Amino acid sequence: MRRRSSTARSATVERRASPCPVPAVGWYGSLGTLLLLVALFAVGAFDATGGGRIALGGVAAALSGYFVLVALGRVARGRIERSPEGIYQRSWSFEVFLPWRGVVRLAPRGEDGQAIYVVGFGNAPWHRRRFVNLGRKDRPLTTPGIHIPGNVLAVDPALVYHLLGYYLDNAAARAELGTEAALRRARAAAFG
Repeated sequence: MRRRSSTARSATVERRASPCPVPAVGWYGSLGTLLLLVALFAVGAFDATGGGRIALGGVAAALSGYFVLVALGRVARGRIERSPEGIYQRSWSFEVFLPWRGVVRLAPRGEDGQAIYVVGFGNAPWHRRRFVNLGRKDRPLTTPGIHIPGNVLAVDPALVYHLLGYYLDNAAARAELGTEAALRRARAAAFG
């Protein structure tokens, strides 16, 4: 399925916060699991002797560093925001903004779960910033675009795909993004 938009481009990259972001699934469970691991390694360090104490204490300290990253805001719960200006993605470790005028099309993908690719023009004005390196899985694309893994969305990925497609194809309707009208449209699945 191919979606197209205007080929107009601009160097301006701005973002207005959307009062109705699409959140990613809860990462609080991950934090709870990590906290439990830190506690287990810390208790193990107290019970161990010699090198075992140092090793287990080191692992507990390293895992605790994750909480420091969360407290500093370098690792945060992800979300997708749509605004009249463009699409903003905040992942655990990076953020990306792609203006609507830089979007070529949407592409659903099936590898490693349901995914949505927002494909941008090669010279589209876009913004990407990485806060921390969490490995190969959680990083922004290297070319203008946004990869939205559907398995981490708190809503049906098909709804996100169709809503993004609706606003890509209907530039005049983007003015409603961030308002109650956009929420009503999403709840009613009125994007056909």
